[in-house]
Amino acid sequence: MEDTLYIAKVDAIVSQHRAFGDPDYIRSQLERCYWRRLAEVAIALPTAAGLLDALGRTTADGVSRAFSDTVLRCAINNARWRLQTGDDSQGLSLSECEDVFSALLTQLGERVFTKAPEFSVTIPELYRVRVWRGEDSEDVLSRTFLRLIKDPYGELHDPADDELQMLERGIRLLGEILPLTSRSALSHVYQIVLFPEVGPWRGAASMSQFALGGTIFLNQGFIHNPWWVAEQVLHESLHQKLYDFRHGHSLLEHNFSRESAPRVCSLWNVPGPNRSNYWDAHRALAAFHVYVHLALLATVAEQRVPELEEEYGPKCVMIDSRTAMDRAHYLGEQLRDTCWQELGLAGQRLVEWLVTVLGVLDPSPPSPGSCVHLLLDRYQREAHVFRGNIEQSCWGNGRGNESDDPTGSELSLPEQLRQIMAEEIECVRRLLSTVGSDAQRARFDSAIAKYGTDELAKGLVEIRSLIAATILDVRPEGSAPKAAPLASKDPEDVVRKMIEKSSERLRLLLNG
Repeated sequence: MEDTLYIAKVDAIVSQHRAFGDPDYIRSQLERCYWRRLAEVAIALPTAAGLLDALGRTTADGVSRAFSDTVLRCAINNARWRLQTGDDSQGLSLSECEDVFSALLTQLGERVFTKAPEFSVTIPELYRVRVWRGEDSEDVLSRTFLRLIKDPYGELHDPADDELQMLERGIRLLGEILPLTSRSALSHVYQIVLFPEVGPWRGAASMSQFALGGTIFLNQGFIHNPWWVAEQVLHESLHQKLYDFRHGHSLLEHNFSRESAPRVCSLWNVPGPNRSNYWDAHRALAAFHVYVHLALLATVAEQRVPELEEEYGPKCVMIDSRTAMDRAHYLGEQLRDTCWQELGLAGQRLVEWLVTVLGVLDPSPPSPGSCVHLLLDRYQREAHVFRGNIEQSCWGNGRGNESDDPTGSELSLPEQLRQIMAEEIECVRRLLSTVGSDAQRARFDSAIAKYGTDELAKGLVEIRSLIAATILDVRPEGSAPKAAPLASKDPEDVVRKMIEKSSERLRLLLNG
């Protein structure tokens, strides 16, 4: 009972902090920015001047809803950029921007913004959430939205009624877990859009973009699970909240994204050929902001699992609090040590505040500088991804003896995988000889002996789980699990190099 009351206070503090939590304050600063930008555009475009005048005569709620619209934001930003720079290489043309201004001017003339909004999904007394439907694509604003989305990303998914119900159920669950924080975050969302897992969308779970303020995107294939919906809706809504904050505050230095700027390596993500797991200051800060809040979400969910599972089913896909906290601690350290000069004053204050919140949530933080537990998260997830993509074709479709892989090896794919696993096992044995006890080495050898040579490849996931548990067990006496670095820096380097090498080799096999 005391824990529940304590977390309820944290929920209130996080959602109501004057600068970083209060949605009314953040949105008011955002609206000031768009008033100024629209006024700049109005000097050159009569339609923008007419819209500016009409907005000045409408209600405060109408103004708020107008500046929440993703399409109007894009039109204002695109028109301003084109007028300032003459660059017409991307985005909406000036004529398209004027069409948007004219359409909104018509809506204001018809007093549409003074009516109660009609949302596709409505959760009484909690949220006003609009969900994009295919039937919405007939007017100028909807067609322009599709124009903004289809070129870079592809087609959208028109949700069926049962999918809307599942989405609503997940948002209700989110409101059950964090009523104040979720309401604060979702107030920065204009609409939710579902996408199919095809084409450019393939592999994505959810998405937000700074250039598409107010809209969050969710993978249609995952919304059948309310726990997944709750986490991803909060995740992407928090991105939108930070984007809105960025418009009105000195979150970042103006050249933070330059090519030579420092980057933060997200150790739990598999590196791609383009170093996609290296994040600039904005992405690292956005992730830090999200993980602190997800730590709060997961903490409450774990406390209330019995009662919530009765209504919403098993909690099987939501992030666990320890993982969220570990990632948040690492990102907070990296932002202060690596990217501090890339943050503006408001960005630095936000990091300091989030570090304080995280300290309240986590009574057993990792030792400063520890990272092996994060690498091992990636190490195990990578095994699941690899097995899901490769094993069926290797052993289920009779391809076990082929050797048409991009590495140029004469070995078949299963034989190469067995070789990789044998090298990883030997690396762990050497590590245990250096820093482990006799009992640890004996337990590891006994467990590995259950897998014959021919089973090393098929046992990829299970063996990597065993290796991860063994490595995590090699820590100073009395430390919390997953909290401390290994006994010396050299063994930590050994583990990191083993994982990095295996990641690259699996990537080459997976690409084949």
